[in-house]
Amino acid sequence: LGMQKPVDKVAFDSTLFNLYKQLISMRKSNEVLVRGSLKYLITDEANRILAYSRNLEKKEAIAVFNLSNKPKTVSIPALQKNSYTNGLLKGKSVKPVKGKLVVTLGPKESMVLISK
Repeated sequence: LGMQKPVDKVAFDSTLFNLYKQLISMRKSNEVLVRGSLKYLITDEANRILAYSRNLEKKEAIAVFNLSNKPKTVSIPALQKNSYTNGLLKGKSVKPVKGKLVVTLGPKESMVLISK
């Protein structure tokens, strides 16, 4: 108490701003992200992994988060048999093998996979 605290630096973060713009655009262009039913697929506190899906009719979106400081490979159950496109990295897709999507995420990385 009574000690001087350094003033926090306040600055515009263009990287974060651009990510938010990309997420908003993805949500607006994918009805499954707006109206789809929610189901948690992985809640692994020990490995700091979270994954959930949104489903609407025959469309599925899966969001997966690596909240740890280490790279992680994650096996996620998938309902669709077709490829899933990474909504954050256009052109990159993952195809389910035996009903599972296997993805590797870097530290503090996330991915939004949308069925085609």
